[in-house]
Amino acid sequence: MKKFRLVLLGLVVAGLAACVPTFPEEATLTAVDSAPAVALGWPAATGFDEEWPVTGYAVAVNGTVVSIVDDWAEGCLLNGLDDETTYEIEVRAVDGRGAGSEPLVTEHTTGVLGADTGAGIECSTAPPPIG
Repeated sequence: MKKFRLVLLGLVVAGLAACVPTFPEEATLTAVDSAPAVALGWPAATGFDEEWPVTGYAVAVNGTVVSIVDDWAEGCLLNGLDDETTYEIEVRAVDGRGAGSEPLVTEHTTGVLGADTGAGIECSTAPPPIG
């Protein structure tokens, strides 16, 4: 009976792991210096189904989430980074349950950005297009 329970539990966990937002195959996260920030770009992800659509994107720097941007965003300006420093940046699509996709990850070394680093790191987006 224990073996059956473990197999069933494994199937349930595997099934839940598949119920998360996903990025397209071969998707990449781009990072380009755009003083005083770094411009990030990623493709739109899709939710598990209509009941659980993508509600935003969590942006993390060196393992710490610094911003969650709106679901319409396919990029942001990452502000507050130090000059000539290497960062690991990742983006995960999240849904209303808080379930997150596998991350898109890139390592980026900044040039001379001249950014104000006193306010901390954050990702900002422009308003969505109208229409």
